[in-house]
Amino acid sequence: MTLRLLAALGLAAGCSGGGVLPSEPTPPPPPVVCGDGVVEGDEVCDDGVNDALDGGCLPGCDGEDLYYELFARDVLEVELIVDPADWDALRHERKTRHSVFGTEDCRTREVVNPYTWYPGEVTIDGETAAGAGLRKKGHLGSQSTLLPSIKLKFDEFEDGGRLHTMKRLALNNSRSDRSYLRTCSAYTVFRAAGIPAPECTWAHVSLNGETLGMYVATEEIKKPFLKRRLPEPDGTLYEGTACDWRPEFLGGFEQESNLDDDSRADLNAIYDAIQTAPDGELEAQLEPWLDLDAFYRFWAVETVIWHRDGYSGNANNYFLYADPARDGRLVFLPWGPDGTFRVNGNAALPNSVLAYGVLTNRLYAIPASRQRFYTALTDVLEDVWDPASLVAEGARVQAAFAPYLTEPEQDILAGEVLGFVGFVQDRRAVIEAAAAGNPDWTAGLRFNPCRIPLGPIEGTFATTYGTLDGSFFTSGTSTLTYDGEPMETVRAGSRAGMLGDGRTRVQLRLETPDDLRYTATFTLAEPPWFESYTTPGDHDLGMPPLNAIVVLHDIAGDSAVQLDRFDATEGTWTFDSIETTPDGAVVGSFSGTLWDLP
Repeated sequence: MTLRLLAALGLAAGCSGGGVLPSEPTPPPPPVVCGDGVVEGDEVCDDGVNDALDGGCLPGCDGEDLYYELFARDVLEVELIVDPADWDALRHERKTRHSVFGTEDCRTREVVNPYTWYPGEVTIDGETAAGAGLRKKGHLGSQSTLLPSIKLKFDEFEDGGRLHTMKRLALNNSRSDRSYLRTCSAYTVFRAAGIPAPECTWAHVSLNGETLGMYVATEEIKKPFLKRRLPEPDGTLYEGTACDWRPEFLGGFEQESNLDDDSRADLNAIYDAIQTAPDGELEAQLEPWLDLDAFYRFWAVETVIWHRDGYSGNANNYFLYADPARDGRLVFLPWGPDGTFRVNGNAALPNSVLAYGVLTNRLYAIPASRQRFYTALTDVLEDVWDPASLVAEGARVQAAFAPYLTEPEQDILAGEVLGFVGFVQDRRAVIEAAAAGNPDWTAGLRFNPCRIPLGPIEGTFATTYGTLDGSFFTSGTSTLTYDGEPMETVRAGSRAGMLGDGRTRVQLRLETPDDLRYTATFTLAEPPWFESYTTPGDHDLGMPPLNAIVVLHDIAGDSAVQLDRFDATEGTWTFDSIETTPDGAVVGSFSGTLWDLP
């Protein structure tokens, strides 16, 4: 229905190939040709398949890298054959929020990756890699036990294995983006701005003959990516996940290549400049280590697409590459843009800039550097930003997905697409209105994500379903015990019910004789991402899949004053009874650890 509406508005699909920005079809790039076409002496002709150097060509021979053909297709048919026991193990591996952030020094130490490669057979559009490996991928939002995001490595269990000359492919479950548009569209804008970014399209994925669902398929930022995009691919690559050039964040950079040289001289030099250089000298001290022209353009694109979970918006989801072709200076590469193209929901943030990263924060506070940023932003809006083509992608994804979705699922997709379209159509006017005021950045830096464990916590509750709008103290009962000591209360209650998105929520509230109020909110996971928690028995109390927040208020005055917030997690959630009908019995308990939130 909405597809027809978009067509009537003149927004019908006009792009071909996953994540292509221009309104006219873009022909695939020509084959990569190496050297002079003559193989001399003991040179080995690399055809892009049997290659110990991860793709590309060796000097002196012609080679063809066919990766772009996969990404020119609208929807890939991906068939996975995996031993059921291995799949069950894979899907239940996870990074909880507290396994990553649960120490005071969480961003100055290495976090062990819990994910394991499992053997499997991968077929894409009829082409099979029999010795492939599969591994779960992602952090928090990407995780799921029923529809996990997956990395595919076609030579993990068979030397030289390739699939259409590719060595790797990432399948993202798009849990954070039900429009399935944001990742491919974001990468398209980056590429249009001249910034190396992964290719991207969509995939219909099946497991052992049963449909899993729709995924976003992306190229990974590894050595083959660098060879395809950059003239000199042998520089050092770093991944940035919740890390920055600040004392409490610096250790979080993960070095991906050239591991024999772990001096990190470039990262440390940028850290020293940001931390110590006077405003008038900052750019001069950064320039030998960072391609500033490229960075301002990268920053401008992040702002235009509103990448709230990228470097400028969250000191997260980016790569750094020390490019030998730029005398080793670092360039930023984008990653994880599934939260882009969303309306700014924070009134405190100006719509024309993101500056939560310490690098953007310092530069934006310097008048000359701020002007340089706005010049780059104007250039991107003038030369790169193409709303009509992006809007057309909305119609194209609906048409491409139609054969795979039920009518109710198509209606849900249509609503998500309209949200994306609305953002794109309004974005330039929103930016220009905000930039006209030359706004200051007052939101500070990205918060430190580290959580500090405080002690064991447990509780009980008994209420009825459908009482979320009612009074805690007439709807049910509750108890709370912290560090082995039962909490003394003057009154305590609980309530439960369904949220608008279908998830179940249970809340406890307890008030103490010293005028303190504790409110614990437990939001339970539901399909399609996780097995249902609305069943009797024991379940995992961890994020994901269960979100648990405890808020402390002082209620001595006329109005409650919030004092602190905590997580209650990393433990067990138990339902003795859970009846999801009006007035159904909801009885249970939980035990875990209380964590101090940043």
